[in-house]
Amino acid sequence: MEFQAIMQWWILASVIYTSSLAFQTGISKIQKFSFPDQVISGTKTSVICTAISGMPPMEFKWLKNGHPLKTTQKSTIRTYADFSVIFLEDVDQSTSGNYTCELKGPMGSDSYTAILEVKEAPQWIKQPKDTTLNSGDNVSLECIATGYPLPNVTWKKTNGGIQEHYETVQDQKQTKGKSLLEIKQASTTDSGNYVCIAENDISSIKTGVIIISVSDLPRVQKFSFPDLVITGQRTSAHCTAVSGTPPMNFKWLKDGQVIKPVQKYSIRSGADYSILFIEHVDLTTSGNYTCELTSSVGVDKYTTILEVKEPPKWVKEPKDLYISAGENISIECSATGYPLPNVTWMKLSGYKDGPEEVKDQQQIRGKSILFKKHTGIEDAGFYMCVADNGISKIQTNGIILSISASPKIQPFNLASHFRTGEKVTLFCAIKSGTPPFSFAWMKNSQPLSEDASVEIHQLKDFSSLVFTSLTLESRGNYTCKVSNAFGSDFYTEFLNVVVPPKWKSLPKDQEVVVGDHLSLKCEVEGYPTPVVLWKGLDKGQTENINKAVQQLNSRIKTEDAVFEINGITEEDEGDYICEASNGIGNGITHSVVISVLGNPRIQPFIFPEKLTEGQKTKVLCTVIEGSGPFKFFWYKNDHALTSSSSVTIQNGEEYSMLLFNSLSTEHGGNYSCVVTNAFGRDSYSSQFIINVPPSISQEPVDQTLQEGNAASFLCHASGFPQPTVTWMKEEGSKEIIEDERIKKFSNGTLIILNVKKTDEGIYGCTVSNNIGQDLHKLVSLTVFVPARFEEKFTMKNVRRGETATLKCEAVGDKPLSITWTKDKAEIDFKKHTR
Repeated sequence: MEFQAIMQWWILASVIYTSSLAFQTGISKIQKFSFPDQVISGTKTSVICTAISGMPPMEFKWLKNGHPLKTTQKSTIRTYADFSVIFLEDVDQSTSGNYTCELKGPMGSDSYTAILEVKEAPQWIKQPKDTTLNSGDNVSLECIATGYPLPNVTWKKTNGGIQEHYETVQDQKQTKGKSLLEIKQASTTDSGNYVCIAENDISSIKTGVIIISVSDLPRVQKFSFPDLVITGQRTSAHCTAVSGTPPMNFKWLKDGQVIKPVQKYSIRSGADYSILFIEHVDLTTSGNYTCELTSSVGVDKYTTILEVKEPPKWVKEPKDLYISAGENISIECSATGYPLPNVTWMKLSGYKDGPEEVKDQQQIRGKSILFKKHTGIEDAGFYMCVADNGISKIQTNGIILSISASPKIQPFNLASHFRTGEKVTLFCAIKSGTPPFSFAWMKNSQPLSEDASVEIHQLKDFSSLVFTSLTLESRGNYTCKVSNAFGSDFYTEFLNVVVPPKWKSLPKDQEVVVGDHLSLKCEVEGYPTPVVLWKGLDKGQTENINKAVQQLNSRIKTEDAVFEINGITEEDEGDYICEASNGIGNGITHSVVISVLGNPRIQPFIFPEKLTEGQKTKVLCTVIEGSGPFKFFWYKNDHALTSSSSVTIQNGEEYSMLLFNSLSTEHGGNYSCVVTNAFGRDSYSSQFIINVPPSISQEPVDQTLQEGNAASFLCHASGFPQPTVTWMKEEGSKEIIEDERIKKFSNGTLIILNVKKTDEGIYGCTVSNNIGQDLHKLVSLTVFVPARFEEKFTMKNVRRGETATLKCEAVGDKPLSITWTKDKAEIDFKKHTR
């Protein structure tokens, strides 16, 4: 009931405000309070601290920043029964702080703190003044303001319109309360009206107009003379002031000396330009020309180079020259001009091709020397000099270089050889020399005249020697000799006539008997004399008998194209090649087949593997060497074998075949094939194995044994190869491993000694020899255990009146029954309830 009454008072207090507490019980508690959001310096403010619960009497106390707040001219406190008010007059930054109201009553105390932040409008601390600069100066101007919060200070510049419009200056560094305007390398574009603006949440202020004036330095625009100024021409240079504060003065200098208006120079100047005119330029006019601009602020100047060009002129020109072949020449051409020209000797090669630059010349600036040692007739011709310096090009009149010389023959090269019957022409041409020429031909140093096989033709500067059909007699050294009024020359070449190899007689194919002597000869003719080689064909590769075979076999000899074999053997049979060559063409060959009649030889054979009973098979005995006819004989285990119902023998000229229609184990054994002919015999043997699938000859049986006895399981198997027997316990388990009690024998017997209850289970034997399917047999082993006591006798002592407990544990196959006796008399537990 008391709790409900309190709740009713609380609800009523929430609706109706009274100047005193609506309830008189509860813990003292203050309602949260705060100062107005914006309290500006110079104004007044107040805050009320109200108790929303507690019992009188209650005591209020105010603190600022943790220290008691005293009543002063600027701060007043008014306290009532359940609230207290502070009034703050003419606030400033010192008034800001943490104000805490503390409430104490009989039921406890409470406190609450509010923050007062007094705002302050911006005020200037530092304002810059009007500034005057020279172009290129550096300056830093700073605006500083105070206020709370600290204002943002910004430099702005008027755009110069009719209505003032300010734009923010980019080159300023701003921090809270200040802004620094930095002007580096001042120019006229920096001139203008500037202001600083300081702004925070309370208000903004602006400085008066700050005027920055920049005086412009004079500056000359780059200029130059025309690229090509040639002697005798008129030229000028234009100097313009691109900046500067009037008045400005121009001055011209050449190579550092002031230019005065004279007959050659004239100057025309305006407020911001000056033009220099130069009449009839020559090489002395070249130099460094400077335009100097002066104002009250400073000086600027620019220098350019005038380079007067001069076309080339000949200083020394060559004349015609007549010399003999072999002399040295040195002819100079030289010219002047600016820049100094390149002088080049040219030779006229032909009217269509035009002149070509001469290789044999030494060139330096302004001249070139045509220099050549031991001149030849090819150096004669029409020459000229050309001078070029990029301004213009000039050339001398042409000169004639005349050279008289003895004749020189152009070497004529012949092929290494020619064949008889071919047509060949030798050309003897003049490479150089002064005509007319006289030709003569010689063979082996003897004069040569025309006949049926040789024709001689001669024109102005060459002669030809024609062979209509070459013979061996055409071979020899042929010389062409040419003469003129200044000397003679000759050239010799060897004409080599050859004849390809050709067979005169050839051997035929040979049939020989082992032990015979064989002699073969290949006769050949040709020029040079052909070389004859004998080669044997061995497994597809030719073998040079002359080198390889003779070294390995002394029975074989080759000499003067004769091939001999002493004591023929079977290894000598095969194809042989007789080859003749003399370097002319690809050579010629002839093949001879040597057949050796000798003993037969059987190709080894084997029977197929993994054959089983009932299958069919055959084996072939083939003769690979020897001369027929052949006779074949078959043996099994050294006993003669003939055709029967199970084995058939089929003979051919060079083979014999055994056919087995239905295999059985009796067909296994060692088979031999024997072949004979008129010269001997050969035999070969192979083992024939018949595989037989496994079978169980004695199966294991189930066994029931008493624990401690021995178990024996028989699993005997037969087959070929002999099967292996594997024992496992329980289906799918691992193979049984031998130990002291378990023994396994190679015939498949498994013995378990001293059987235990744990040995009881299903056992399986698996029979396998990889032929056909594996065989499996399962048996069971049952072990019974007779009843017995593990502990035969025990004695236990107890005191009279105590409880005695006796324990009797028995093992054995169930069901088990236990009987208690005392003094050999069975105890009746129904009567003896103790």
